[in-house]
Amino acid sequence: MPELFRFTEVNDNNDLANRASNLLVRMCGVTPPVSLIYPILDAIFETIQNSPSWRVRLKALPLLQVFYFRHIPLISEIRIVEILEVLCRCLDDEIVEVREMAAATLSGILRLSPRRSVLTLKERFMHLLKNSCVPSRQDPNYNKAIRQRHAAILGICALVDSYPYTVEKWMPELLTNILAEHTYDPIPISTSVRKCASNFKRTHQDTWHEDRKRFNEDQLAALSTLLTGSSYYA
Repeated sequence: MPELFRFTEVNDNNDLANRASNLLVRMCGVTPPVSLIYPILDAIFETIQNSPSWRVRLKALPLLQVFYFRHIPLISEIRIVEILEVLCRCLDDEIVEVREMAAATLSGILRLSPRRSVLTLKERFMHLLKNSCVPSRQDPNYNKAIRQRHAAILGICALVDSYPYTVEKWMPELLTNILAEHTYDPIPISTSVRKCASNFKRTHQDTWHEDRKRFNEDQLAALSTLLTGSSYYA
């Protein structure tokens, strides 16, 4: 698999790059011999965490979701926890596109993961966010601090996005007490917050007459503010 990932980066042979990409998708979408499932999973882990090419890391992340969906019955709970842990680490990647893809992948995998995993990650991301402190732009640690806070925000957004058609008990707090506080944080943090809010609005419009009952009046007001310029949720 490492060679296939490298082939996807070949710039002077588009046919080879496309064939390698297609083969990787096919490999993750079919069931191999049981003895090969974990070695393939480990190869994906190695690529998304350690490949020197951010484009390879970016391309490998969705493959993890494809592989997970196809092989859920054959993946142990311990390995599911490991998948979630690897994705959480990828939320702190140096490249913003990789971080965002890690969040999208995490959201997708959480939809078919034990619910207790969501609650555990919720506490993890809230703790990370609480302990994030962004210094002035002149501070040499500014970019690292932004990246760490963005990782926490992306994790929280992934939790919200993982339940696109319901409002879980913990969701109003995350939307109105946590995410709303970071609407005007520096880019890309604020961008991720607004995107999450927009996704929430889009997926809950048809059932909002019922979903709104999960929010108190203060939370509804905060949600309306988060959804800039919208009175639909007021």
